[in-house]
Amino acid sequence: MTSNLRAETIYFDSYDDHSVEAYLATTESDHKVGGVVVIHHFPGYDEATKEIVRKFAANGYNAVCVNLYYRESPDASFDDAAGRRASQWWVPDDQLVGDVGAAAKYLRALANSNQKVGVIGYCSGGDSQCSRRAV
Repeated sequence: MTSNLRAETIYFDSYDDHSVEAYLATTESDHKVGGVVVIHHFPGYDEATKEIVRKFAANGYNAVCVNLYYRESPDASFDDAAGRRASQWWVPDDQLVGDVGAAAKYLRALANSNQKVGVIGYCSGGDSQCSRRAV
């Protein structure tokens, strides 16, 4: 485990050219490393999910979690954004797969990337459409 990591909120253009918010944690390494896209649980992009992203970086990976509710609620707290999404109980397939794919592309573009990226989701993020599709 390493303590040399950097964690920050970032914004990047997703599959549909919309800017999305994400939480990125990178490891400082002299060699190329893999990446992990974390799909957040239904309550959303919260501190517990950000801690998971940091844990991956502390263990030698670059990791990112896209705020899947950002389009609908860009300035809302994660509680409010999840509440707005609750009436639908899902993120549209094309948006979820597109945002996760764009996050994987972002990780592959990092200077220390070995081009290998995995995807993991928790709770509803583990049941998501994306966990059943290749990224």
